[in-house]
Amino acid sequence: MEEYTDVRGARFTDDDIEHWAAEAESEKPYEGAHLGPSVAGRPISANAHSRPAVDPRTRAPQCEG
Repeated sequence: MEEYTDVRGARFTDDDIEHWAAEAESEKPYEGAHLGPSVAGRPISANAHSRPAVDPRTRAPQCEG
């Protein structure tokens, strides 16, 4: 069994990965703590220069520049 270390130094094994995969693929809803309520509108990470990646009128990708 392999042992891995993440970028923060936490160790985990193949069994941990299998457990996480089984949990993610199950139909069980998320039961952990939520970081906050959902908010309508633009994503929090948007800034004044952000725009949709796709033109809503034509559904074509928008080019930078």
